[in-house]
Amino acid sequence: MPTRTARMNFRWLLLAAVLAIAGCSGSLGGPSAPTRYYVLSATAGPTPVGPGPARSGPIVAVTPVDLAEYLDTPGIVTRSGANEVIRADFDQWAGPLADEVSRVVGENLALMIPTDRLTVSPGSGGLPIDYRIVIEIATFERDDANNVRLLARWAIIRGDERAPMVLTTSRIEQAASDASYNAAVVAMNVVLGKLCEQIASVIVAAGA
Repeated sequence: MPTRTARMNFRWLLLAAVLAIAGCSGSLGGPSAPTRYYVLSATAGPTPVGPGPARSGPIVAVTPVDLAEYLDTPGIVTRSGANEVIRADFDQWAGPLADEVSRVVGENLALMIPTDRLTVSPGSGGLPIDYRIVIEIATFERDDANNVRLLARWAIIRGDERAPMVLTTSRIEQAASDASYNAAVVAMNVVLGKLCEQIASVIVAAGA
């Protein structure tokens, strides 16, 4: 029969073996994947939607975009099925997505209208605004088939008028070139650009 000392030695050997196996498993798995950060980019080219030099133009205020709460998260969202969303662990926005969308909408519109008198701020500092743009985004994500979908409700209010001159909804879709998150972000830039083209066309047609 094993002695008490022999039994204790066996237990220590067993514990050391378990720890060694755990250590090997961790080393085989390697370090965790690095987190990648993404920003949105303006897609407007040098040719504006409307005529006129960028030095002039109407005073346009873009109200900070109202983003659906489930989208305003660091991890890039993929919709899986009708009711499930997946948030990426290692592919994240470099800043709040609502701020990213507001910034890019402003950059696109400044080139498309064109005007260098454009602001993206809540109060606009008491400026005599010619056009105020309000955007509410309900859907802005890719799906399992790598299609990016945008559902945006938007309005344009002229000057101090209370009723909007335009109040409408845009549904825009763009296929990503592959299944990567980088391709998804590129497609998101495209759909935002198309939304801005619709908005800019209305302002230009109104005489901007």
